[in-house]
Amino acid sequence: MPLLPGITGNLENVKEIISLAKKTKVDFIYPSFGFTMREGNREYLYEQLKKNYKGYKEKYIKLFGNEYVCHIPNAHTISQCFNSDCDKARIAYKMDEIITRSKEKVIRKQLSFIPND
Repeated sequence: MPLLPGITGNLENVKEIISLAKKTKVDFIYPSFGFTMREGNREYLYEQLKKNYKGYKEKYIKLFGNEYVCHIPNAHTISQCFNSDCDKARIAYKMDEIITRSKEKVIRKQLSFIPND
């Protein structure tokens, strides 16, 4: 769940993601309160920002420069609300909890290519 500052990185959007996740009965959301910019990806992102979000390319360059990990400016506040809302909705968001829940759903049955007679 990467978030882009000024585009998707706001509290309303995060709350909507959680609401939709609850309605569709997801087990977990693994959040990222920001995004990463690898070489190549950075150029693509800047191209898309220039094309679709006037003025954002320059804002992102000023805000993040050549950083690899780019956190949204209000990450701490949004993270706290995200955690609280996920707890209320019983949606896992911590990796250890995600792994535990995932293992609970695994069906442990040996497949067989020989028909049982």
